[in-house]
Amino acid sequence: MSTAATASAPNHTQPAVSVEHITVAYGAQVVIDDVSLTLPPAQIIGLIGPNGAGKTTLLKAIVGAQRVLKGQVRVLGQPINAVRQRVAYVPQRGDVDWSFPLSVLDVVLMGRYGRLGLWRRPGSHDRELALHALEQVRLVKRRSCQIGELSGGQQQRVFLARALVQEADLLLLDEPFNGIDTTTQSVIFDLLCAQRRLGRTVFLSTHDLHSVEQNCDQLVAFNRRVVAFGPVDQVFTGPVLHSTFGSNVAVVGEHQTLVIRQ
Repeated sequence: MSTAATASAPNHTQPAVSVEHITVAYGAQVVIDDVSLTLPPAQIIGLIGPNGAGKTTLLKAIVGAQRVLKGQVRVLGQPINAVRQRVAYVPQRGDVDWSFPLSVLDVVLMGRYGRLGLWRRPGSHDRELALHALEQVRLVKRRSCQIGELSGGQQQRVFLARALVQEADLLLLDEPFNGIDTTTQSVIFDLLCAQRRLGRTVFLSTHDLHSVEQNCDQLVAFNRRVVAFGPVDQVFTGPVLHSTFGSNVAVVGEHQTLVIRQ
């Protein structure tokens, strides 16, 4: 299927994300405190840490879905409200109400609304982009199904397709590989690598250490604070992972594979 040219490459003179001394709390409980982080553009950056470490909170703070008590977040050099249509966010499956009566294709087309504006309806070009994205995530045959009929892994792939059609300069993905087999996971990483080649930035959280070791350019080790940030070979080490995950880190097998016990 042919597709029209994508949006122009993003400007790389600014960091993709700049987080400066932010604090976030739920009620009286501080979840992340005085966190600073600068993400470079045009890279795939993994976010790893134990359950309850604040990874989802950090992603939501970046995208503007979580109020920040202190500090500042800038995305693509600007406040998030100024660049919202240039940012795509794929939440965890549990954060979404899957009972709404929309087809798979309708959900993907929702990713075009930011570019269309309030009053324009999706046209043939938008539909073509949506179908192509569904082909990329191997779900084009399910395009007419209700989104609630799909498995959890398939629903995640639909939301990834929705993010792809946004043609966003920054993609934030929260646990995108939950419920997805290794073959499909490889397909998704290929798609994310294609986004990187277009100059776009991907920031994703995951518990799959093997996948981030093999596919990410940089890693953020996070546990309510930034434990370490840098190239994969500098962060993916026993000492850093022990500092991040504590006693839940195990080294197994003849290849000394690091495994996290959640």
